[in-house]
Amino acid sequence: MAKFVITGASGAGKSTLLECLKPYGYDCRAEVGRQVVREQRAAGGTALPDRDTVAFRDLLFDRSIQSFDQKASSSGRPVLHDRSFLEAIAYSKIIGAPLPEHMIDELRERRFDNPVFVCAPGRKSLPMMKSAHTTLILLAAIMRRMWPSIRLTIMIWWRSRKCLLRNGRGL
Repeated sequence: MAKFVITGASGAGKSTLLECLKPYGYDCRAEVGRQVVREQRAAGGTALPDRDTVAFRDLLFDRSIQSFDQKASSSGRPVLHDRSFLEAIAYSKIIGAPLPEHMIDELRERRFDNPVFVCAPGRKSLPMMKSAHTTLILLAAIMRRMWPSIRLTIMIWWRSRKCLLRNGRGL
């Protein structure tokens, strides 16, 4: 099963994009970092970016690996990850922490399919709509390459914050 990652800046539209694809049967994996922060705050834990950065990185990495390794749904469609263990590696550099050998070993065993989708941060005059729309178009192009018989038309209705993905002509 193909596994893709959607990454990018906070507020760029990654989670919104994946929420729009879920109703159509896509196996969308939620951002692990948000889950970790929510759980740590609720439990009074310290594995938080503003408290124990290394513990946060370790938990982020471990949970991201679990998400990657989790069996795909039976829909036969690609698995789409909202960020990934790659963010934990980048975070190591940001906090100046060395990368443990076991993380390097686990990275060598796992690969996302190409391309990696990047949602760029929107400007004030062009909010996240533009980058999420671009990502959807790229995703549709990849899907057409993987399954040439599929034709997709993508429409995004941002005023109502709803997305519609339907079979049809186009792209």
